[in-house]
Amino acid sequence: MQSNLKFNQIFNNWLKSNSNDSKRLVLKKYINKKTGDSGTVKSAIEGVVFINLNSSSTIFIGELIDFHVKVENSTVLKGMVIGLSSGAAEIMLFGDTSLIFPGDIWTRTNTIASVGCGPKLLGRVIDCIGNTIDGPSPKIKVYNIFSKVPGVCARERVGQALVTGLLSVDSLIPIGKGQRELIIGDRKTGKTSIASESIINQQYTLCENCFGYSGTYCIYVAIGQKLSSIRKLIYRFKKQQALGYTTIVVASASDSAGAQYLAPYTGCTLGEWFRNRGKHSLVVYDDLGKQAIAYRQMSLLLNKPPGREAFPGDIFYVHSRLLERSAKLSMSLGGGSLTALPVVETLQGDLASYIPTNLISITDGQLYLDADVFKKGVIPAVDFSLSVSRVGSKAQIDILKELSKGFLSQIKKFRQLELFQSFGSDIDAETRHHLNRGARAIEMLKQRYLYFGIEEQVFIMFTTLDGYWDNTHIDNLPKVKTFFLKFLNSFTSINEEVPSLSIWLKSIRCALLSKKFNLQNTQFKVWFRLFFKFFEPYLTLKA
Repeated sequence: MQSNLKFNQIFNNWLKSNSNDSKRLVLKKYINKKTGDSGTVKSAIEGVVFINLNSSSTIFIGELIDFHVKVENSTVLKGMVIGLSSGAAEIMLFGDTSLIFPGDIWTRTNTIASVGCGPKLLGRVIDCIGNTIDGPSPKIKVYNIFSKVPGVCARERVGQALVTGLLSVDSLIPIGKGQRELIIGDRKTGKTSIASESIINQQYTLCENCFGYSGTYCIYVAIGQKLSSIRKLIYRFKKQQALGYTTIVVASASDSAGAQYLAPYTGCTLGEWFRNRGKHSLVVYDDLGKQAIAYRQMSLLLNKPPGREAFPGDIFYVHSRLLERSAKLSMSLGGGSLTALPVVETLQGDLASYIPTNLISITDGQLYLDADVFKKGVIPAVDFSLSVSRVGSKAQIDILKELSKGFLSQIKKFRQLELFQSFGSDIDAETRHHLNRGARAIEMLKQRYLYFGIEEQVFIMFTTLDGYWDNTHIDNLPKVKTFFLKFLNSFTSINEEVPSLSIWLKSIRCALLSKKFNLQNTQFKVWFRLFFKFFEPYLTLKA
């Protein structure tokens, strides 16, 4: 009894003589030690930390762990539990492994991996756990990074097009909102360019007069890239005024393998926040091949059995549970959508390697970029014989769908006849006609740092198929095309029969988006006759 009174007296004197912060710290360490909520580091190597566990610890998979690093500014590094064993646990570290040594203290957070979401992160650059890199972090609500995939009943069929502003994509390999379209190709073939241009061109897809505000919020996830490349991309987004609706998640090549593994899930969670509130979002994963390599590195360190190309057996699940979260929700849930554009790099055009075949089987189509087409100066270098969109055509407007069939057929026929022409054999007049028409179709597909709206894409395909450019020399066609588009978007009026262009283009756009417009529409043909009646003198423009 006397000993208890003496202890209480000493404890009360200690409470009076110490500050609140020191009391809180000492009590927390004492409680953590008794409940198994803290411990010491066993070892650390290449982004994976092994910790000692108390028998009373209730640590769980996916929980965030704090590591108290012994440096001058005593920082705290974050990690996530990825494996449990008797008396130990494996932690995926999100920081520099060289700062952690055996014997360092770790503490539990009792929280699952989560990230802050919301419009306050638009225009910001964040890391894999949601910490802003370009300034102070805003106070926002956090959400679970590994959320559930929407069920079948919660989804709706893809029926609205995601306009990228690229003629090769929107017209020939269309993408719908809620779709997963893989961008695949060798190194330096323009994969990132297609993804970044799709983000930049979202600012032009608004048509308030036709269907109200329909903005798409974008998330770009940079995985395993050089910091210099990421800075250039951020500068381009800023210059093109695309940062206002875009969040950039960075896990560079200098970051840990854990950060590169987690970053795509973080970007997906940010996109889901908009989707679950009835809005539209686009997430670019650039690229998932680097994520797979990071996961392979951690798995080999954890002694997981290696499979094909030394990847673990659950690598397919890593990508499938990420991409299956892309969906078009039903109207009862708000009608929002999350569109995914994963990127993966091939080696020497090998589409049969492990990770590319996994992603092809998961996604709803692929845009294959061919190195040989790229070397010919065709940008975007899309190979239409290997590219496909399995659901995007259902979201196309009728006139674009009708025109794209003939345009795509013209290109494929040209590619076949091009081989015979290379042999130097004699060709008949009909074959020469197809070659000339196909060469002009390929020239019209060339597009770099330009935005083609729906009406412009319709104009380009219709005029090419109908032979409006047949008398224009192929070398002069780029200049004529540029002049044509500027002429289309700059003059105020044609004559008394045609109203001012702003009203004219709005009426065309509204008619096109009504999905009741086709090539047999008389009004459509009248528009073209009137327009080209005044544009005809410029078709033979000389260089």
